[in-house]
Amino acid sequence: MTKLTSLVVTALALSVAQRSVAQTADCSADKKRISVFFVNGMFTPEDVADAHAQALETLTESDLQNAVGTDGIVTFDIAYNQNEPAWEQLVQVYAQKAGDDLSAFWRMINGNSLLPDWLKQAITDSNGANMASASQPFTNDADLAQHMQSYRAALDHHAKLVIVSHSQGNFYANAAYSALASEKPEYATATGVVGVASPASLVAGGGPYTTFSEDWVINAVRFLYPNTLPANATTGTTPVDTLGHGFQTAYLAVPDARATILRNVVQVESGLVPVPKPETGTDPACLPLVVEDRADCATALEDSCVDKFFGTCWDPSGSCSISTSTAPTSGDLIALGAPVWSNGARINMAADMTNLDAPKVVISVVGSTGQVCATGVSQSGAGACLAEAVYQAGGKSLSICGHEDGTAELTCPDGTIIDLPTQNCAFSKTNADDCQ
Repeated sequence: MTKLTSLVVTALALSVAQRSVAQTADCSADKKRISVFFVNGMFTPEDVADAHAQALETLTESDLQNAVGTDGIVTFDIAYNQNEPAWEQLVQVYAQKAGDDLSAFWRMINGNSLLPDWLKQAITDSNGANMASASQPFTNDADLAQHMQSYRAALDHHAKLVIVSHSQGNFYANAAYSALASEKPEYATATGVVGVASPASLVAGGGPYTTFSEDWVINAVRFLYPNTLPANATTGTTPVDTLGHGFQTAYLAVPDARATILRNVVQVESGLVPVPKPETGTDPACLPLVVEDRADCATALEDSCVDKFFGTCWDPSGSCSISTSTAPTSGDLIALGAPVWSNGARINMAADMTNLDAPKVVISVVGSTGQVCATGVSQSGAGACLAEAVYQAGGKSLSICGHEDGTAELTCPDGTIIDLPTQNCAFSKTNADDCQ
């Protein structure tokens, strides 16, 4: 038996999406969808940001599920941003001058002690613009681009998009909202922002926010930039973290603030209108997710043409996860989530929405060395094919025809036809883990 098994690349490749929208599409019923993203603040490790998102889910899931009904879909995820160069530079300057006691740094910033001239100059040099009104100097373009990709995927699946942003994450949320609104008006009406501990001068889309008067981080920003949104909540007698700034250790720890954040999320969601479904053509959100059957696929592909088609170029191994596609994104070409193996092999996919009546997916099969092993196009099929994917490599073609009953046929370059047990049999190796 060869080492061929299955892979999340099929005639229905369009259904592969990022984890935030990895949900079963069902066009037989008009399911309601809500996608909630948590955007973290500065100096937040990814596992902590994930814990914040889980806490947000615990707080809001029941109310949001009630909003979409028992058969509706509610998803939660993080739109993670790395530590920002401007903030890092500022802290590094302080550490070089005064050591690594950050508590003293914050005492200076929040006005409890004098702000030395060298620190004022460092703030001016690192920011360069009004922090409270300009988001660009405080957002990492690569991070923001990845956030936008996740948001578009959720919106194109007709979900109401609620972005809950904490601290510096408010700059990201504001920038993303503005970019989405400029792309499509229907994106703006389907997206809402809920601010928490906001250092910005506004919440995009006129959304609500919660900031403690005892939040010394935001007080520091307001001390430097008076246009920062005013405080509108208090910690009261509830014990919180030293700076009164943490998402879980301050804002969710105070009962009144926790109730306000929940109310804000629910109210924002209720005012959103999802992106309308197309009147004609195949709706990408209605294409089903891939379900694998490794054993049956391995048997069906035993001693087949597939291994020769890819040759040694296609060599995935190790664990696999859905990551950001490196497929080009421009105009009506929208990058989708990409299966990526630990050795670097990956499948890049981008939805081509040039013709909304016949959307298709452009696919690149890339080996661990970065060499493109094959290219392909997946789209709705003709005749007996519900969907069809055609791959090109070395001047030869290999195609998969998926049927309505879930079975498929693979046609080799020499015309040999192989019956497949599912539409999802494709091109992996036994030393490569499933990508789910």
